[in-house]
Amino acid sequence: MSRHEVHIGSNIRIVRQLRGMKQTVFADLLGITQQSASKMEKKKNVSDEQIAEAAKILQQL
Repeated sequence: MSRHEVHIGSNIRIVRQLRGMKQTVFADLLGITQQSASKMEKKKNVSDEQIAEAAKILQQL
């Protein structure tokens, strides 16, 4: 059996895109640079605090 691993950053990017939000807007709402948002979306693991903040922003749409 192969184990499927979740890529949190990729999931955040997918939800952001489904919501029609540009990465720059997402970064502004998080209070980070666009480059930092890009790095976060490329990470397999994201801190619980970042996940919670991203969820708050993406749920508002």
